[in-house]
Amino acid sequence: SYIITINTIPSLRDLAIDVAKRIPNQLDEQVRLGRKTLYDTWVHAYPGKDGEPDMQIPGGGSDHAGFITLAGVPVLDFNMVNATRHAYPLYHSLFETPFLNEHLYDTPDFAMHRTIGRYWAELARTLADSAVLPINVTRAAEEMAENYVFELRKEVFKLPVSTDIMESIKQVDLLEKAAEKFLVKAQSFAGHCDYVQRTNDQKKLRGLNERIMMTERCFVNPRGAPDAPQNRHVLYSLSDKNLYAGKVMAAVYDAIDDYVDAVDKKKAGRNLAEQISIIYHAVHCAINTLKHFF
Repeated sequence: SYIITINTIPSLRDLAIDVAKRIPNQLDEQVRLGRKTLYDTWVHAYPGKDGEPDMQIPGGGSDHAGFITLAGVPVLDFNMVNATRHAYPLYHSLFETPFLNEHLYDTPDFAMHRTIGRYWAELARTLADSAVLPINVTRAAEEMAENYVFELRKEVFKLPVSTDIMESIKQVDLLEKAAEKFLVKAQSFAGHCDYVQRTNDQKKLRGLNERIMMTERCFVNPRGAPDAPQNRHVLYSLSDKNLYAGKVMAAVYDAIDDYVDAVDKKKAGRNLAEQISIIYHAVHCAINTLKHFF
């Protein structure tokens, strides 16, 4: 059977889920199993944490990678795949014909095409009609505070203890405190958004949307990653060791790998501390963007 798969960043996960719940399932065999919406089939085939569908960070194989890695524009990469093969037969072959789609793959009546088309149209409508952009900065802050920093701390503490990594450990401590503050500010900002939406003050709504977009831009480093100036997003750019896999804080983890292999541990340790400090300053930028100014 064919199922939607979605790769996106945390701030767009709620949007991806909410829209999927509105789209009726067009595949008869799945409807008979009680999966009446696109969301039902998705979460059944790809279960993730907290009862939600699994969503990965878009990797280099995505056509949208440049938007997030270079410009800091949130992206949502979705497609229909075979839940068993994670692709579809005869992909990129001479035998991939319109007749095959109409009579064998996409029955009845182009069900998958209609489903994915409706999903895309509803995404566009939601983005256009929402008074406040459906980009959830609280989700991003939660991932930073509860996941990203936690995993980074584990990796740094796996390194042999030496004076070469002490500055990196200090930077992780600072990042952890900043991430906690970021989460508090994001939660407060979400409450403020709810209040402004009730007032329907257009000037304030525009201000909220600008702050949401600028929060995303805080994580863009104009200099880019070392030896990869096109990878400017400090959280969701590509690793120079794997151009296809989506990885969080790739430049930091690349610096950890470089430290392990380095002959000059002191230089590699300084580079690792610098990469962590870049994340720290990006988080502080987001905190200041979300502050309430009176």
